[in-house]
Amino acid sequence: MGAVFKTTHSMKTFLLPLLFKRLLLLILLSLAHAGKGDKTEVAISRKRITQKFKIAFQRRHIPFLNITALVKPNQATVMISRGGNTRESGFAYFLEDKFSHLNVAALVKRVTENSLSCAFSCLKNLACFSFNFAAFPDKAGKFTCEILSSDKYHNSEGFLPSKDFHHFSIVSPCSNLPCKDNGKCIAIYETNSYVCVCKKHFTGKHCEIAEICPTGFVVHGESCYYVASTSFASTWNNSRRFCQDLGADLVVIKSEDENQLVFDLLRNTSRAHDGWIGLYRRKADKKFYWLDGRTAEGNYQKWNQGEPSNGDTEDFGRIIGDSNEEKKKGKWNDTPGSSNKPLAICQWPI
Repeated sequence: MGAVFKTTHSMKTFLLPLLFKRLLLLILLSLAHAGKGDKTEVAISRKRITQKFKIAFQRRHIPFLNITALVKPNQATVMISRGGNTRESGFAYFLEDKFSHLNVAALVKRVTENSLSCAFSCLKNLACFSFNFAAFPDKAGKFTCEILSSDKYHNSEGFLPSKDFHHFSIVSPCSNLPCKDNGKCIAIYETNSYVCVCKKHFTGKHCEIAEICPTGFVVHGESCYYVASTSFASTWNNSRRFCQDLGADLVVIKSEDENQLVFDLLRNTSRAHDGWIGLYRRKADKKFYWLDGRTAEGNYQKWNQGEPSNGDTEDFGRIIGDSNEEKKKGKWNDTPGSSNKPLAICQWPI
């Protein structure tokens, strides 16, 4: 059993089909004795094939593959690896869900002799993340194999009970969604680990740490604030989009202390501009609302005397920074949204 076979090309051509058939038989027998559990784990190591490969199975060395079968009560694990002179590789565990089917378009649909052959088809296709395998053979004794580019973790609505299929999906280290705040999880199958690629303004292993403030913002209380240094011919809507592009929104003012901060930031940026705030009038009831859904009425207000004054065209709020009258500064006024003089005042919640 421990012999190493060294053969010519013709002998390899003769031995491979025979040994591979024996290999499949041994694995299938192992799976048959694994019990009747509902789930079977199959571990497959992917590597792009180069010119030379090795097979090890029960101490036999055969070109092309390394296959190890491990049988436990109610569970069978098959590890398949391919070795070569390439650094490009991946690793995946396939978990079988009996009488289940992922209802997505197949990358490849073919007939195979067994589930292992279907697994090899997935192994060779780097776009494959799961496959459907027929629960029963056709009249010719073959099984339908559907190679899929998605899995039950990303298409849970398409993962359905089935009378005709078993489903094999890659168990990804990202399946539990470990990355927070919309961070992207990159699976490293070789070590069954992952790396989180964080969105802007987040850091930490799981993107769980929010940066105190993005660059250029000023922290105060539970928010960060930023005033655009120029209006960019900025209407209220354009100013809001400017803030949203920074991951923020127009400021929502809830207290005298916050209003004073916003006014001071505006004056430190420019003494010749007013500033857009997140206050607008709804057409339905003619009332002013903040972008967080609160009404201006019944909450903190800092309207200038006689404001809001025009319910027809002046539907957006601004804080006064530029005025010859000192008493008006820091107070609010309603104004047309097309006005392009006010600066955008952005707020980014921590």
